[in-house]
Amino acid sequence: SKRLGKLALCRFGDDIVLAHGGKDQMQHDNSSLSLEFQRALGLDGPAVFKTLMINSNLFGLEPGMVDGNHLVDDKFALWMIKLAVPFWKPLPITRVFSNPALSHAATSFPETAIEFLVELKRSNPRMLVGNENLSPSLISVLFGSRCHHVKTPPKNAYSSIDEIETRVSKLLDDRPDNEYSVLIVVMGPAGTALQQRLHRKKRLFTFDFGSLLDALSGWSTRAGLPAESAPAWIRVSEFNRTDFLLQLCSAFDPGERDQCLILLETTGNCMNGENTDGQCR
Repeated sequence: SKRLGKLALCRFGDDIVLAHGGKDQMQHDNSSLSLEFQRALGLDGPAVFKTLMINSNLFGLEPGMVDGNHLVDDKFALWMIKLAVPFWKPLPITRVFSNPALSHAATSFPETAIEFLVELKRSNPRMLVGNENLSPSLISVLFGSRCHHVKTPPKNAYSSIDEIETRVSKLLDDRPDNEYSVLIVVMGPAGTALQQRLHRKKRLFTFDFGSLLDALSGWSTRAGLPAESAPAWIRVSEFNRTDFLLQLCSAFDPGERDQCLILLETTGNCMNGENTDGQCR
């Protein structure tokens, strides 16, 4: 992967309507954002991995996918393709990846998701760019203690995109000349804009983590915002974040495993159960 130089995994869900001037739950419509979405859909090359929300009977689905849990109907899947075509490169659309791959693996194939997350942490991500409300302890568990958190607004982050890009670029420019960096993005549609802006940077892999981080944060709403509905898959799949995080800790080496469990205690995950007063044992 490092030989490819610039890598990106860009996730396009129903927010793809922004490329056509539409509206999204987490972002006000903006003509500049529409242009950046169009450019992101046009990113091309062997190291660019673009996803679409098309897991359906028509295009294929994985075991465990049901209505509300990462399965969409055929009409919706075709609509996603129709919205992508005007800007997608190369055409026809043949190389496309699963939008909910990580979150669905966490619910239906947790061993696969955990294996991936362990490898992701071993890559020593340089930074996470996303929601200012994320728990520092959870970030450390998932991405390591050296992962720098570039904090962004939990909603309408595109309004601060220039400032965010400046902060991120400074951290990247301060890297040693030979460092290959992994950058995790969790900032809604604005993250897609940031990814396409950063694609000119060398020795960089930008990875859109997706809504699994909402679930692992234990938020009952999207991005922890009271007025925003949580992704349906968290409820429909009955995802148990405590069990998943415990399995993740168990997959680490012994020293790191103990530190992981200690950190998780500070995120409200009582690994040994709770006392009658609600405190962790």
